[in-house]
Amino acid sequence: MADLTVKLDGLTFKNPILAGPTLVSEYDEMLEKCLKHGVGGVITPTYNDQEKNIFRPKPYVVSTQSVFPDLDMFLTAAEFSAVPLGDALKYVSSMKKVCASAEVPLIVSVLASQDIDRTLKSSAELASHADALELYTLNLDKKNALKVVESVKKEVGVPVIARVNTWRYDAQLVEALTKAHVNSLSLYTQMPEGMLVDIELEEPFAFNWPTNVMFGRSMLPVCLGLAANIKHSYPSVNLVALDHAIESEDVIQYLLMGCSAVSLCYGIQKNGYKQIENVIGGLEAWMDSKGYGRIDDFLGKALSRVKEQFLSDNPFKPPSEFGAECMPVIDKNLCRPKECIRCEEFCLHEVFKVVPEEAKVNITDKNCYGCGICVSLCPESAITLVNRCTEEIMLERRGTCRSFVDRKKS
Repeated sequence: MADLTVKLDGLTFKNPILAGPTLVSEYDEMLEKCLKHGVGGVITPTYNDQEKNIFRPKPYVVSTQSVFPDLDMFLTAAEFSAVPLGDALKYVSSMKKVCASAEVPLIVSVLASQDIDRTLKSSAELASHADALELYTLNLDKKNALKVVESVKKEVGVPVIARVNTWRYDAQLVEALTKAHVNSLSLYTQMPEGMLVDIELEEPFAFNWPTNVMFGRSMLPVCLGLAANIKHSYPSVNLVALDHAIESEDVIQYLLMGCSAVSLCYGIQKNGYKQIENVIGGLEAWMDSKGYGRIDDFLGKALSRVKEQFLSDNPFKPPSEFGAECMPVIDKNLCRPKECIRCEEFCLHEVFKVVPEEAKVNITDKNCYGCGICVSLCPESAITLVNRCTEEIMLERRGTCRSFVDRKKS
């Protein structure tokens, strides 16, 4: 049996799967269900320092797939807990006891405000019932965010995790946080206001007001890209991915990119608490198939293979008058030109000409733009993109682009 234990800022989690920070972990009965199904840690909803209930419009969360099947996302207006600070303290105190009995760390999320004194007060009170604090600072500018984090770190006796926005990545803020000895960052996607339109009803989808939070599997590349950039620049920083994961494959991607823990809030909301067990089981099965005994055996492995130019300059070159630097090659043993003309249909540059009666495909490689779409769309996996000078494979059916990957690194 694989050892799923991970460590984060001095805390030990029995596995990297976290519940929260959305409503899946807001009350004891919900928390107990998460623990029953095996989560390694819990993040509470983000608590405000207000002394009265926060207005939350209803409905406040909806899945896009009911109308847009290919868009796997949730739209929500429930970024923060609606309960006042006094009630939050009661909830967190009770949650801490439940988590402690299960030997599962409790991370309490706190909304930082412009009033540093109020944030310090609420943070100190909540920290007394927490194993770690997670500070939501996305509503502050860089200067105030850093000031709040530094002040809270001095005030509380538990690890402090700072939340950063994957949509508006601020490299200078991350650098400043690391210099302030913040050892862990949580990755969260807060997007500009957005909306979808139901073309059947000809009206806004789900809400009649814009939402400022979109999360789900369709956003996964955004968060993974930020993880790669941060871990590349600050290898010692621990990362916690807060949204977008639903399946074990998503969690594995985050781990391979160097994230120490992954929240399954979207997966739980979409598939129920049983999804926790499904994801843990999928992770264990994948580790067994790869021969990994511990998470540390592969944590960050994909990051080590990302070529540096992917994290800085664009490695692609535009095609010259002689064509792109790569060209397609067809495996004749896999290609079915008598039955399929997909490559000819979807190539915008007229590289392929299928000749069914001769059972072959003619390639005009000088027309090739090097986009690579043919590799992914060929139903028989018969097309490979190679460097026209060295014949090195640049793109193959698995979709891994060699321009981004250094296979020499492990």
